[in-house]
Amino acid sequence: MSRMWTPRRVGSLVACVAALVTASDAAELRMSAHGQPVVRRATYQVTDDIGPTVPQATELVMEPTLADPHVPLVDTGCDEAWDVSCGVPVCGWNCWGSLEFLLWWRRGEDMPPLVTTSPAGTPVTQAGVLGFPDTEILFPTESQNGDARPGGRLTLGVWMDPCQSLGIGGRLYTLGETTANHAVTTESIPILARPFFNLTLSQDDADVVGFPSLTTGGIAVRNLTKVSGGDVFLRRLLLPLDDCRRIDLIGGYQFAAIDSELLIASTRTSIGTGGSIPFGTVLDQADLFDTTNRYHAGTIGLLAEYDRCEITWSLLAKVGLGNMKQRTEIAGRTQTAIPGQAVILQDQGLLALDTNTGVYDRNVFAVSPEVQLTAAYHLNECIDLTVGYSFIYWNRVAQAGTQIDPVLNTSQINGTLTGDPRPAFLGQDGGFLVQGLSFGVQCVW
Repeated sequence: MSRMWTPRRVGSLVACVAALVTASDAAELRMSAHGQPVVRRATYQVTDDIGPTVPQATELVMEPTLADPHVPLVDTGCDEAWDVSCGVPVCGWNCWGSLEFLLWWRRGEDMPPLVTTSPAGTPVTQAGVLGFPDTEILFPTESQNGDARPGGRLTLGVWMDPCQSLGIGGRLYTLGETTANHAVTTESIPILARPFFNLTLSQDDADVVGFPSLTTGGIAVRNLTKVSGGDVFLRRLLLPLDDCRRIDLIGGYQFAAIDSELLIASTRTSIGTGGSIPFGTVLDQADLFDTTNRYHAGTIGLLAEYDRCEITWSLLAKVGLGNMKQRTEIAGRTQTAIPGQAVILQDQGLLALDTNTGVYDRNVFAVSPEVQLTAAYHLNECIDLTVGYSFIYWNRVAQAGTQIDPVLNTSQINGTLTGDPRPAFLGQDGGFLVQGLSFGVQCVW
């Protein structure tokens, strides 16, 4: 992003090269990245009006086709004028910007077994119960929402001084919503259940949603995640290694929003006769686990650039230190419709009961390292095509699936709690990362 030369920048070049020159003894032609003569290094006899001749003084001058080397030039005070080995200037005013398409993966979400089944002939007391060899977990069978999803990133910046030693910039990125849906009915799988550990009985148990000759119905699970973020930064030239390489110190502020939602819903209709549940009774049940994470942090790091004329390589490595505000909402709902009676509504589900229902907020200290490697191919003096790899990690992120407590004290279901208050709010968090490829267009002006 330090490339600046265009025909409009000739004035800046003239301002940065200060000398009074006469006849040349030797000269070396230097070409730009696109084959155009820009500057040459020449040895001259230099004189002024008040001093003697200084033999064999070396200066950088414009090619005669661009400027007359005998015209007096004005000194701007810049320490270095032009990058003669790569044909680009390091002195002048400059802005940069890029727009990138992202193809990023994120860490999958872990959660306990939510939907199970058993083969035909299984007793109803064992249907879908974990621990029996014939019980099969239908969902989840692996971590959820870990697949690649598209997104976008916008970067803008401007140099604050003509020598490109101090700049300010900002980035915004967002990833597409990742959704995992799973739905199954008794039409395809006759035995369906929602497993849990029954604290009252001190053993594994299951809520039977579908069973031949007793109930028909289905279970649906929806899990989604959303990630977005950005930062504002200052970049200060820390170490100019040579004409084509530099290392900048990066510091500023960053934020991130990481959201996760998990909804488990079931419906069943009683088809049995002679039991405690009247024929035709419809029971709809839902549990919602929703988490939001808002990260605000200060950042510090390094940005290294290596200009190889046609391609500029850049490596960003920084770390964020700040506060992660976590919010978890747990809610349940049950609707019972018995033929000939009023519908009964309850503010509890199966995994969301009175003991864990509510909204929970907390603030935790979080660390967020980031690495970004980019290669920019110069189409011309102003436009680049870029390809890169990015990695961002947060060590304290609350996700919906980890908030589920599968241990239930069933005494509180349609009754008064007796014993330990389970399920409980777990407040668990862990590491979360996004990583992937980027493809974009970068402009300088």
